[in-house]
Amino acid sequence: MNIVVVTGTGLPFQRLVNSVENCAKQSLTWSFWVQHGEAALPAGMAGVPYLPRAELLERVRAADAVISHAGVGAVLDAVQAGRRPLVMPRLKRHGEHVNDHQLQLATALARDGLVRVVESAEEVAAALSGSHSSPKSQSSPSGLQLSVIEDVRELSRLRARRWMAAMASHIFPSPRQE
Repeated sequence: MNIVVVTGTGLPFQRLVNSVENCAKQSLTWSFWVQHGEAALPAGMAGVPYLPRAELLERVRAADAVISHAGVGAVLDAVQAGRRPLVMPRLKRHGEHVNDHQLQLATALARDGLVRVVESAEEVAAALSGSHSSPKSQSSPSGLQLSVIEDVRELSRLRARRWMAAMASHIFPSPRQE
């Protein structure tokens, strides 16, 4: 089985990479390719830190299964490619993000059957072995579901822009007018 793993472009996500490494040790039939970002790629695993989005989309479309962080863009890309991704949300308690918005998104999408939330190597292995669900989508997402995901993606972009503007004004305050 050809499995693509996407950790995103933000903070390192070593927990996801380590979970995949543990799964790779369990099966000789699973072939993992990892977009690992700033996380360390374990010896013997294939992957790159970053690559252009078009190339990543090609890999996602060609994959038998997709495992991803719960970022809006990565999830939307997998769903649009006809995959029901296994998503491991970055969690605040592990220092993987500033809050638990990925968990909130993943939980909402799992309710609609668009993703399967996994939190450990054991859950990833169980999902890939087919004991709970298929990594390929059994049905296409509705237009409304895709529209909602796209709206969340745009909201994330707007929040990121506002946050960056606020940080820039804090770091580089405007000169005071006297």
